[in-house]
Amino acid sequence: MLIRLRLLDPGRVRLRIAVRTVLAAVAALLVSGAVGRAAGLPGGMVVIATVVAVMVSRSLHATSLPHRLSALAYVPMVGVLAAFVGRLMVQNAWFGASVFVAAVGGSRYLMRFGGKVRRFGRLALTPLIAVLVTPVPPSAAKATGPLWGAVCGVIAVACVLGSQQLLPSRPTREAAAAAGDFVRGAARLRALAPGSSRHAKAALTLHRTALTVEDRLDAARLPAGADRTPLDTLAAAVLTAEVTAGQPTAAPAPVVRPAPGDEPAGTGGSGGDGSAQAAPEQPTTSERAAPAQGVPAQGVRAPVVRFRVAGTPAAVGSSGTGGAGTGGPGADGPGGGGALDEALAAVRAAAAAVRGVRAAQGPAPEPPAPAARPGGWRNPQPQARLAAQLAVAMAAAFAVGHLVFPRHWSWAMITAFVVCSAARGRGDVVHRSGLRVAGAFIGAVTGTLAAHLVAGDDAAAITVIFCYLLVGLWLRETTYAAWAFCVTSLLAVLYGLSGEQGGALIVQRPEGILLGSACGIAAAYFVLPLPTATVLRGRSAGALRVLADLLVAARAPEPRPAEIRRLARRFDRATRELAVAAAPARAHRTLIRGTLGHPAWASRRAAPAPPHAADWVDALTACAHAGRALALSDAAGLAAARPQLGLAARNLGQVRRRLGNRPDAAPPRPVRTGPPALISLDAALAELYDRLPAPPASATPPPSSQAPAATAAG
Repeated sequence: MLIRLRLLDPGRVRLRIAVRTVLAAVAALLVSGAVGRAAGLPGGMVVIATVVAVMVSRSLHATSLPHRLSALAYVPMVGVLAAFVGRLMVQNAWFGASVFVAAVGGSRYLMRFGGKVRRFGRLALTPLIAVLVTPVPPSAAKATGPLWGAVCGVIAVACVLGSQQLLPSRPTREAAAAAGDFVRGAARLRALAPGSSRHAKAALTLHRTALTVEDRLDAARLPAGADRTPLDTLAAAVLTAEVTAGQPTAAPAPVVRPAPGDEPAGTGGSGGDGSAQAAPEQPTTSERAAPAQGVPAQGVRAPVVRFRVAGTPAAVGSSGTGGAGTGGPGADGPGGGGALDEALAAVRAAAAAVRGVRAAQGPAPEPPAPAARPGGWRNPQPQARLAAQLAVAMAAAFAVGHLVFPRHWSWAMITAFVVCSAARGRGDVVHRSGLRVAGAFIGAVTGTLAAHLVAGDDAAAITVIFCYLLVGLWLRETTYAAWAFCVTSLLAVLYGLSGEQGGALIVQRPEGILLGSACGIAAAYFVLPLPTATVLRGRSAGALRVLADLLVAARAPEPRPAEIRRLARRFDRATRELAVAAAPARAHRTLIRGTLGHPAWASRRAAPAPPHAADWVDALTACAHAGRALALSDAAGLAAARPQLGLAARNLGQVRRRLGNRPDAAPPRPVRTGPPALISLDAALAELYDRLPAPPASATPPPSSQAPAATAAG
């Protein structure tokens, strides 16, 4: 149980961020309370400063010092506007709500740009939403002038900056701690039966832990002239151990590989996206994948011997993970005791060396501004579409909520903002709405009961609020339902402090949440909709571009293993972002196949269900496993496999054409010889090609100067 909790947050990275955020919120509460008492202001100012501190802390995490200091000017400036809009909503609800929705939509629209404009748009949302969630009585709103909104912003940002200085991020220590969790997770994975669902979940958890180590190493900013070798050593050791832990412990099925001389014609040379012609008879997916079945992806450091049986010690060279052969099973076989133990020992030694390296948190790279889309205003950018959906959803939530819940219309409006503000597409809005409804229904009940228990004791109520906040911030990245549960619960306790109590609230809060979710879903479907498939194609196109760069680096005249490992991790990150965007698609697949798979429905289907979008996302994710194994190849092995790498690169070009709905895409030609990892990668590409939907009959190929996956951007 303890190891599961540790792997839930490897290195306790998110827990430290949550503690730092709560510390900033507590400081903002104390400072604003002292200022409010000195100035004779109502308590609404305290809540606004605390909420702004929580939201600004997330926005300013992993940013540069100039950006953090600029928040001292941006946030107070928007705070004045937010306070003015709040007073306007008290005096004239409909006009004030129109101004508020326009301000929120405009701030969200600014996030479609890059650089400082995007950062300003994100920071501008914090005071606006703070005004929405803060229960300020009309008399208090009139007594508090708009300039006090700027004071709240200054206090919040100053407390956030102070907490970041008091509890700074230590990327190297966090990476070393996550590496220790990785070793524990690998030992747990080895104890599970291969092929079971628990083994698959443990392998996925181990991969996430490895990426956490890599992320913290990349975030480390060393002093000038410092040696980065210990960090690179730990990254290479974790990659080697991850690939070794994922190998089967049973003897693989014997597979006879043809000699390099039997390679089909046209497999040599270079060219990543060339238009190789298809063979007269294309094998099926299972036939293309046959050479990769049972072939360990580890041990790609030596050329394959001609006409040897795969799985025998004579067929492959020595492994780079402790000198173990990759052929047969045993204590030193793939995934066995010797190779994995030595790989984990290397991780422990590298983590101990990294733990002593002093490094600061470097700023995260800013996402670039999206390229212009064809069609102009008739085909707006995805961020512009999402901004329009957010504005319409909040306007509808206010209008309907004001008519149905005159006193609690803000509940519906908050829900509409939550489900639409960070959505990636139409399916994501539905998915987030479902998670919010599930978490909020439970949170509304427990939060209302907690508010009743601590009624009359302000200190106990504030303690409960911050406990909910800490847990919610910690588990936010794990599941959104936990965040929705904690936020709904703490808001119920917060409203209880302002005098809102009663059993009727247990029913009214879920009703307001359902109403806001319905407004968000309606806006996502009818206002410039952004289909989930379009989002997945865009993320997949980006991941395949990284894979193409990986194959180009592997086919270089003098391959650099460090560069190949870096690109393999970039591909892992790209597939991780794809997996996050594919969560709604996977939930939809589980729902429809669970329903249609019922015997009562299955008997009515004349044909099997077509491939689902989540199916080709899973196929693309499988390419990452082979990419990690390929990254462990040495320069000599890659040089010997240049013809096979060229064919795999051309097959990747065909997959990218298929993804872009280009009718000139041809089925990939199988790679029959070469390193086992390359054969596995080619089989995964062939599987991905088969699972992608065929282009429509009316599709026309784009100009030759356009990138193969350009039409998949979105």
